[in-house]
Amino acid sequence: MDVESVPSTTTRSQSALAVPYRTERCLTEMEAQYRQTGKRAPVVLIFGRTGVGKSSIFEDLTDSHGHSQHSIDSATREFAIDKAYIENEEYFIMDTPGFDPGNEQRTFLEIARGIDTIRTFTRVAGILYLTCINQPRFDDFDRKLVRFILALCGDTYIPHLTFVTTFWTAASKGQQDRFNCQLRSLRCNWQDESAGQQLNLYQHGRAYTADEDTGHFLDWFDSRPQIAQNAKDMIARRYGGQTRLRNRIPAPRIVQELTVDILIHDTEAGKLLMMSPTGSGSAWPAGSNRSPETEPTLQDTDSIDDSPPPNRQRRPREARTDTTVDPQHEPEPRQPAWVSWLPVARDSIFWLMKNVDFNLIGGGPRPGGQRAAMGNAYNGRLDPNSSVDVMKSFGLDSSRNGRLRYAQAHVIAGDPFSASWGDAVREDVIKRYG
Repeated sequence: MDVESVPSTTTRSQSALAVPYRTERCLTEMEAQYRQTGKRAPVVLIFGRTGVGKSSIFEDLTDSHGHSQHSIDSATREFAIDKAYIENEEYFIMDTPGFDPGNEQRTFLEIARGIDTIRTFTRVAGILYLTCINQPRFDDFDRKLVRFILALCGDTYIPHLTFVTTFWTAASKGQQDRFNCQLRSLRCNWQDESAGQQLNLYQHGRAYTADEDTGHFLDWFDSRPQIAQNAKDMIARRYGGQTRLRNRIPAPRIVQELTVDILIHDTEAGKLLMMSPTGSGSAWPAGSNRSPETEPTLQDTDSIDDSPPPNRQRRPREARTDTTVDPQHEPEPRQPAWVSWLPVARDSIFWLMKNVDFNLIGGGPRPGGQRAAMGNAYNGRLDPNSSVDVMKSFGLDSSRNGRLRYAQAHVIAGDPFSASWGDAVREDVIKRYG
């Protein structure tokens, strides 16, 4: 037996530990590629309910192990990214947490965090929405999720959305007939929710000739290599370089909304989930409330000038205050939280705060171009371990409400005003302004 195809428990555990590392490595590589060449890496996003096989198709596309773990505890809780090489072309695949009734808002926040992390240096080449073919029925929650996905994509991006069915293994001819009937029912339901738009479908577990579904069932376990290759072929045909050259791919609506800093609860997907402005993390990003639908943003393609852009100085991301969405605008890559130089910057700031007296009047720039209202000058030494003092040192509003607004604007989770939450706020301020 090929040990690579069925990893041992120890190997799977080690691979699972490597998932966050692979994600960080991919983020670093994608951003570096954009800064050096001006090319945005193609990313394919995977969405669906918990248990529909998202992590399995992720592994099929990336030839990785340890993500699905083949266990009941394998549900993805944070977005994960790995690289795929398909027909000599490089892609990045993003897996996302699964949806369950009652966790839609929390799951959407994590999805939005992932998209916001990559949007300045990638293009979303495609989105896969997975459904298990053996689910007993298409219920109200399924309808809600389909409407959510369509709202997240926007009408102009739907041609780049693929509805994927999984787990096609059938024990009998009767079960095959039931699955085929279920597919027809799903197709009708998806079509109804999309107001009749033509949708792309793919059956992950059936045999294909070119892009045509033959209707032949493949065993989910015995035919894994063929199932994986079929998925790769589908990605190459629908989202490969030649397809991108033929079509200027619009950005999904959620990317357009995040680009102009629409609040999460004001995005079309957020409104569909009835997110509250006071919900945890739902108030980010802060900025313009102008809808980008009037002028859809186009993502860069390889047909655009491939010459490297001039050197750009990276700066902390600030909220956009203009009301124009420029399709040619290339926002500066945001400094991720995982960069290797963060400890050096933090130590330097701490040394300054320990050895230099600060005298700040009026404060410095706040996100959005506003200035902190400091009132009186701040004299004396600052505690580098205090989120209040660190915010003061950069001219930010360090009051309780100010810290809470900052955490919401920059998606800092945790119990407000707890020690761990304060540390997260402090480190984020240093990362952005240090």
